[in-house]
Amino acid sequence: MPVESCKSKKIIMNDIRLDPATVAGYETREQLKRIESMARSLSEKGQLVPIIVNVDLTTIWAGHTRYFAAKKLNWRVIDAIVMNDKEWNAYIMSNGAQI
Repeated sequence: MPVESCKSKKIIMNDIRLDPATVAGYETREQLKRIESMARSLSEKGQLVPIIVNVDLTTIWAGHTRYFAAKKLNWRVIDAIVMNDKEWNAYIMSNGAQI
């Protein structure tokens, strides 16, 4: 299941409700540098690849840095592919976990 074949849609940023522990993991110096770099890229090029989230919008399976960079830029919406657990597992298996 290549990500290109999945339909992305606009998700309101505030509808994504991450666990506080996940958020804290992206507040390290290294992660903040990556987020800043991604924010520059998003500003210059736009979002080239959608993030992947679970159906209840509480877990980002792929694209954390893009998500936090978009938040830093105060984006209202982000392109996302919404997958259930079965779809996500099939995606991982078909892509060799290269996300």
